[in-house]
Amino acid sequence: MDALPDELLLLVLSFVGDARTLVEAVPLVCKRWRRLQRDHRVWADVDLECNVHYDVMSASRALLHAPTARRLTVYEHHFLKNRLTHDDAADPILQRAEACRRLASALRRTRVVLTRAELASAPGMTAEVLEAAVGLLRRQRDHLRGLDVHLPVPPASTSLFEAVAMQRRLEALTVRMVVDEATDVYRGELAGGRPLPNLASLAITAEDHRGDPCVLPAGLCDLAADVIGAQLPALRRLELDMGLEGLDQGLAGGVHQLPRLEALVLRVHVHDSDADVAAGASEEDYVLSVLQANLDACATVAPLRRLQLVLGTCFQETPGHLRGACQARVDDFKQRRPNVEVTFFM
Repeated sequence: MDALPDELLLLVLSFVGDARTLVEAVPLVCKRWRRLQRDHRVWADVDLECNVHYDVMSASRALLHAPTARRLTVYEHHFLKNRLTHDDAADPILQRAEACRRLASALRRTRVVLTRAELASAPGMTAEVLEAAVGLLRRQRDHLRGLDVHLPVPPASTSLFEAVAMQRRLEALTVRMVVDEATDVYRGELAGGRPLPNLASLAITAEDHRGDPCVLPAGLCDLAADVIGAQLPALRRLELDMGLEGLDQGLAGGVHQLPRLEALVLRVHVHDSDADVAAGASEEDYVLSVLQANLDACATVAPLRRLQLVLGTCFQETPGHLRGACQARVDDFKQRRPNVEVTFFM
């Protein structure tokens, strides 16, 4: 083993792939392995996971020792929370307050360089952890290329989208939100100017507490409108949970302004309350009008090559004649844009 060159040992260690093993086991082999363990090539394909209810000590050590990582995930797993509650008395480190304090400290002090990050908050996660994670995102503004945010109700003090707006190399952004009640999560941080110059993929989605897709809350509609209005030069893929609210925010009139948009995924939700605002229109007519408005908007996107349109209606079972009328409008779009691959669900 001593005869092997460093390059070959680095290649071997790069296949370990487990942060805990690299931090706690590899350095104990010998001084040479301890030195090589710190090389960024060993950590290039390692994913760091930080669950505030499980093994926070090891996760914190990995954060403080890793020079780089492929992905960092900060989350709260409810199953582990329930399973480990009985062990709190035996092992005080598993107590949530102490665990969150240790994790927040590691997030503030780490010098890891990240390629991707995922922040999956939950109501039980402390504001200290969220603030520390957002601070880490700010420090990664010259490195981060992918960001996935899944937030139920973030604290008002957490300036998440300020950190997002600072990213200079971000290529993929996914924002998922659990909507249990009206929540202000976006305050116009991406409005004006040309933020996120390298962003190629954007997904803004919402779901209810059961995990079913639902209409975006007003704040995320504003986020979508600001992104569309910024005419991001590199944006190629856009995914939105957008209904009548989205059309009011300018989707229909502004999506054609995206110069390189090739793939578009729209999940349009039509509810009884939406139909009520359409004076004199039946529910079926209103569904058709919403579908037509979205198809007309998509038809104006010159570079578009792939369209996936999911139409959720207020009917428990969609009438056959309405399904046929919707399909006829989709077929008409295909004739207008024969070069676009269309997938339609209802």
